[in-house]
Amino acid sequence: MPYLDEILWVLVAVAVLAIILVLNWRNRQYRMAQRAARDSYLSAEPGTQEPERDP
Repeated sequence: MPYLDEILWVLVAVAVLAIILVLNWRNRQYRMAQRAARDSYLSAEPGTQEPERDP
């Protein structure tokens, strides 16, 4: 195949792009989960939260 080198470079570029997109998606999911956990903690009923410890 005369274009094996070009095909290889395209496959490498697609693989790198896919890895970047997957990591970005996982980071976004993690941030959304953290934000939801924080919001649900802040909006909980008074008295149901852990008491804050004095430093």
